Amino acid sequence: MARATALACALLIPAVTATEALAGPKPIVGGEKADIKQYPWIVQLTSGGYQTCGGTLVKPNKVLTAAHCAAGRGPDAVVAGRQDLDGTDGVTAKVIGKWFNPNYYAGDPRPSALLPDNNDVAILTLDKDLPFQTLPIAGPEDTALYADGAVARVLGWGNTRGTSDGNTLNQVDVPMVTDQACAKSYPGKPSNPTLLRFNDKTMSCAGLTEGGKDSCQGDSGGPLIAGGKLIGIVSWGEGCAEPDLWGVYASVAKSRAMIDAHL
Repeated sequence: MARATALACALLIPAVTATEALAGPKPIVGGEKADIKQYPWIVQLTSGGYQTCGGTLVKPNKVLTAAHCAAGRGPDAVVAGRQDLDGTDGVTAKVIGKWFNPNYYAGDPRPSALLPDNNDVAILTLDKDLPFQTLPIAGPEDTALYADGAVARVLGWGNTRGTSDGNTLNQVDVPMVTDQACAKSYPGKPSNPTLLRFNDKTMSCAGLTEGGKDSCQGDSGGPLIAGGKLIGIVSWGEGCAEPDLWGVYASVAKSRAMIDAHL
């Protein structure tokens, strides 16, 4: 399930079945409030003034996010430097261009991360440079950041499961999980092998075996960070913070060459 907001889903797809809705974007669960000043590169993606997804400023006028956040009508603006969803601080820039992985099939109502061999990666071009620090991107050489048990941090304004904290930026630390463990949890559905299937060529996983900490609805497209670098993009998962069901992220390192070609 992807982890976008209900509004985002309504904008991106005309109708969603119950099975497909399981794949929707998620909010931070089991975390704590984060200070936007410590993360100047995280941005809100908005459509009609409402937040739909998160993103990461990787160049002054370029935002890296999830393809399922950019597909369809997608966001019309990004907001940087804003702590709360209902705040008035920060700087807004219009989205004037978008690129997403050509293997992403935007005509399919399911998030691209659930389809085989696709990576849920998109780049937004803004109408101006934003006056905020950018975040470096992980590459193939950063294997230690993805090692089993290595701690990463995910941030977002998404659902915090029954609390009002989703209105403000939240963070949670989660350990990385091996591709083998993630593939075991997400082998695909017998009725549809491409649904809820982990792809080790484009994805990485993070989370606790016992659950309790995860990204969730509204966090889609936001950053998974480690070692001062962006290592993943919030993509999908089954439920939020469930035992043995890890959060799945579009791996930045595995897609680095493709990303560089479009920045």
